[in-house]
Amino acid sequence: MVRKLKEKVFAEGDYYWPYDGHFGGEPLPRPTRRRKLWTYEAIQESGTHSILDLTHLIDAGEPDSFGSLRPLTAQEATAAFGTDKPTAADFERLEKAGELPQLAPRWSGVYVTLFADGKAAEIGIWGHSGD
Repeated sequence: MVRKLKEKVFAEGDYYWPYDGHFGGEPLPRPTRRRKLWTYEAIQESGTHSILDLTHLIDAGEPDSFGSLRPLTAQEATAAFGTDKPTAADFERLEKAGELPQLAPRWSGVYVTLFADGKAAEIGIWGHSGD
């Protein structure tokens, strides 16, 4: 799930790239490989402001750490969405209202399984990335 999303974000260039010329200087082309992305000092310092900044998955009970992505616990999901089986509409409502709970420290994220007709259908991911 995360690998495919990272591939999509990278391929579409849907991430912060400080070398686009907006801050002066000659623009640099975006790297063609994700590993190369992390050789740029500004990316190391500020990140990409995207899922590319997440490096590893952890279990719900583990403490958050730099670059981690963990699932919400059932308790966290119920507190946030009013149910432990939220739908995409529930997620979108909180996201648009700016009310997704900020449960992860900077440089980490959380995700929740979203349900449709009582079955797992998709994943909602959020957190803090970048400066």
